[in-house]
Amino acid sequence: FFYAPLCFAAPMLGAALGAYAHFREWTKPRKAVDGSSVAEKTSVQVRTARVAADLDAAELLLRRASRMPPSPEAATPELLARSIRDFSRVSEITVGAMDTLMELSGTAGFAESNPIQRAWRDVRFAATHISLNTELNYGHFGRIEFGLPRDPTRPFF
Repeated sequence: FFYAPLCFAAPMLGAALGAYAHFREWTKPRKAVDGSSVAEKTSVQVRTARVAADLDAAELLLRRASRMPPSPEAATPELLARSIRDFSRVSEITVGAMDTLMELSGTAGFAESNPIQRAWRDVRFAATHISLNTELNYGHFGRIEFGLPRDPTRPFF
């Protein structure tokens, strides 16, 4: 179970980073309906900056969460709880970033030929995997933080 979230969160982040790079280059020459430059709109610049910052933050969390101790004995319940919490948070951040990229892309973002829609669908699909479920993973982390035993009804912790 502790590797499943990584197997979903890492490709999600990779897809989002690829979608971001495509969006950035695609938007540079784009024109709005009124003929103005989309890239020159402050609202687009600010939202793009937020997406970039969120993806950077997700990458930092993912890197930390994916570093495991050299021996199984060193993988404490606290470390494992923090890791699955972080994988879930990476998923949330990545979904939010992809949603923003889709919003910024307008209806053109949903075109079958646009790679952003493919990444958006893939990211949203992967985020539904049980191993990234925030209620379960955050709840488990909270139990550990408060010194409670693991929930015996959750067979994967």
